[in-house]
Amino acid sequence: MKNKEGLKFVCLCLSLFIIGLAIPRISTLFIILLPLFLGFCGYLRIPRYFVKSKSVLVSILSLILFVIVNYYQLFYYGIQSNSDTSWAFSHIFIIIGLFFTSISLDFRKIPFPSFSLVAINLSIFFGSSLFVFLSVAQYHSWSFGIANILVKERAVPTIWNSLEAINGPSLDIYSYLGLSTIGILIILLLKLVDYFDKSKRFIFTFTIVSFFSVLMAAYSSIALGARTPFVVLLLSIFVTCVFITFFNSDSKTKKSITLYSLGLFIFFIVICIFTYYALMENLIGLLDNMVENGIGNRFADEGLETDRYQIWLEVLSQMIDLPWGGKVMIISGSYAHNIWLDQIYEAGIFSGLFLLTFHLSQILIIFKFLQLKLPKMIHVFGLCSTLAFFTAFLQAPVMQASTLYFGVSCFFFGSLSRFTSDCKYDHKLLKCSL
Repeated sequence: MKNKEGLKFVCLCLSLFIIGLAIPRISTLFIILLPLFLGFCGYLRIPRYFVKSKSVLVSILSLILFVIVNYYQLFYYGIQSNSDTSWAFSHIFIIIGLFFTSISLDFRKIPFPSFSLVAINLSIFFGSSLFVFLSVAQYHSWSFGIANILVKERAVPTIWNSLEAINGPSLDIYSYLGLSTIGILIILLLKLVDYFDKSKRFIFTFTIVSFFSVLMAAYSSIALGARTPFVVLLLSIFVTCVFITFFNSDSKTKKSITLYSLGLFIFFIVICIFTYYALMENLIGLLDNMVENGIGNRFADEGLETDRYQIWLEVLSQMIDLPWGGKVMIISGSYAHNIWLDQIYEAGIFSGLFLLTFHLSQILIIFKFLQLKLPKMIHVFGLCSTLAFFTAFLQAPVMQASTLYFGVSCFFFGSLSRFTSDCKYDHKLLKCSL
């Protein structure tokens, strides 16, 4: 029986991994089949207590209203390039399908509570990181020379479509997810995860997946000359360190943090020495190239400054006089590079407000999630993932760049919301073990 349940869980993670790969049509097909598979496995259920939560009801209502208003306005104004209504239905299904599937998950039935919350979302994140990494690697003809990884145009065709180049910011948002898993890696390397010795294989899998997610996302971000992904990386490290430092009352745990930190420091020193002597010429070439054309040049010339902030002010100053969208505002860019302002610009003020309400309700749910007595890795994963998504919402035209990415964020928030409710009303989940 255990082997059968384990096989179902592996199939679930593989399905989510394929969705994260953003394969045209195939990923959408897996989104369609996902609730059917979960229902067959007995992993779907909507209990009465779940709909009693005001924040959950606000989430559901605001997302439905956003989808209706947003896509009606986009279709009315003809903003989408395809006049056929099929694009709207497919986008709506991706968003609504992933969100309602995730809030219907029964974490009491899914194996490995409560680590299943991490596993199912990490599967998508890993697929997303691999998607961008393969796209960049294909652009370089699968040549991984360190000094030649920079993409000067900051745009590459995706691995699934070699004819159309996608700009860096549209791909960077996927890298945010990979880099945010550094929090899991830190927790695992410091052996701060509970029940570490009870399931070494499970922990080993988490370590490998997190490590390669960070590695691939870092490679892609450097190649595309991106700055924001590394801001996400540093913030994730900072949040993780703050959490494990100030939210640990166990002196034995603090001692282990010190010892493992010392061990990790020595390990990285050895790696740096080896890298210096083994790859010195390539590293010098990479650094020179980065300073001249890549991240170094952008940081030197611009720092974190961007003309996006000016566009934000332009949208905010015009949205009262031009509240119905349709791209009639006069702004100094193609997009506002902010998910809420972009929807106001395209679909009107109600679209942006409904979307903002949806995300504000997620913040309330996250506060409730952090109040649960859970293993440190679960809290750190939730915090870092939320940080990655909201960074993308603040800095990128997410809906215009990738509807699938927005759908993945809805899946994450929905699963977090359902998990929080299940833990609140079923205390057995709080006593989780591997």
